[in-house]
Amino acid sequence: GSSNLITPSYAAGTLTVPAGGAGTYRVNCQFGWSGTASKAWVFYLYKNTDTQFAEAVSATGGAGIPSQYVTAFGGCIALAAADVVSLYVKSTDGGTSFTMAYGELFMERIGA
Repeated sequence: GSSNLITPSYAAGTLTVPAGGAGTYRVNCQFGWSGTASKAWVFYLYKNTDTQFAEAVSATGGAGIPSQYVTAFGGCIALAAADVVSLYVKSTDGGTSFTMAYGELFMERIGA
């Protein structure tokens, strides 16, 4: 319905709920990436910086095997005006050998 038509603001991998946009949201992300072989990568969606509400784990191939992956996951969460949704990633060893080829972060209000 028209009450679900909102335009969140976007900045560097985050989405922010606009004034008047409080409600229940479905948040999804999908992205293509590559990373160092033989590491496991964990992806998270956070509300603000303190509430994790979705997680996906993806393992790369063995040593010497090219690694290019597409990952998609999401979840539902109640959000208020000015709440920020962010995507985070970490590897099993805390390293930074990660390249994001493309990414999309979506949120849809499914209830006021």
